[in-house]
Amino acid sequence: TFRSPAALEGMRAIHDQVPEVTLVAGTVHTVDQARQAVRVGCHGIVSPAFSDAVVDWCLGSLIPVLPGTATPSDIEKAYDRGLCFTKFFPAEAYGGVGTLKALSGPFAEMSFLPTGGVGLKNVREYMALPNVFAVGGSFPVPSPAQRRGDWKAVTEACVQARQLVQD
Repeated sequence: TFRSPAALEGMRAIHDQVPEVTLVAGTVHTVDQARQAVRVGCHGIVSPAFSDAVVDWCLGSLIPVLPGTATPSDIEKAYDRGLCFTKFFPAEAYGGVGTLKALSGPFAEMSFLPTGGVGLKNVREYMALPNVFAVGGSFPVPSPAQRRGDWKAVTEACVQARQLVQD
């Protein structure tokens, strides 16, 4: 994610060390960031908001893009460009599960990846929605454990999150 100043370095390292992984850059705000991410090996782009410039560049470059949407107007812009998958951000701040249920009527053909406030407490509710194809967040990797280098705790949290989603 471009939230980190080490984003490009990290993306390049992942691509070089695990080339078989599908690598997607997150928190992409500009076309320049999207270009840089693709240059270091990313296969797709995720943005926190709907940027016309980023979406249009990705579509023109045949790079999968998941723009952030939060309102019906954002979703309509994505739909107008032929997109049927978007990130729903910030999910909880914009009504969470209730909003996604309400959007399923007028936007039945759209599928969402909610992020922002999604965690162990509500991941099942989100995954139960027919218009949610995945969820995202930092909840599987607890920051304190990561900072301490407690990889056992990080692994346990990831396993717990995976079990919640699979059940």
